[in-house]
Amino acid sequence: MPELDWGIRRNLENSLTEFLQTEITGTTVFYKGADLDIDIRVGNAPQDDWKLPNISIYLDTRTAPRGFIGNNKRLKSYLMIINVRAFDDGMRSDIAELVTTKINDGFDVFNYSPNVSDPNTLIKVLSGKGSVVFVSDVPVRSTENADQWEKYRQNITISVTIAV
Repeated sequence: MPELDWGIRRNLENSLTEFLQTEITGTTVFYKGADLDIDIRVGNAPQDDWKLPNISIYLDTRTAPRGFIGNNKRLKSYLMIINVRAFDDGMRSDIAELVTTKINDGFDVFNYSPNVSDPNTLIKVLSGKGSVVFVSDVPVRSTENADQWEKYRQNITISVTIAV
């Protein structure tokens, strides 16, 4: 029975996650006397195994306006949300700036598929370069009663177009 390849949503989410993990590996933030690694995950809502500071990534919406008037060709772009969560405002701001600097020039987008011989390792094939346009980059203002995941959060929205 053939395995189902990943769709564009999972390909984009995991390509950006992998890119940031490669770019940020070894980068730590100092908090209360300790160097902390930055946790990078795919998803919107924090899960039990996530830890702060955290960068979470998910694809929100696909847009496909016409290339130009009178043509049926569509220019597909994808809105991706990057949430930076931290222990304080300074850390949130520093990590958000690091993320925007790293992704500014775009990132490689891969097509992933299951690896029958090694299920723990996906097969990935380069499908193009994701160009990034920043749509918004704002701190999320929370109340004093917000939980640790919402208290110091920055929302970065990007539009990604894949150049083949």
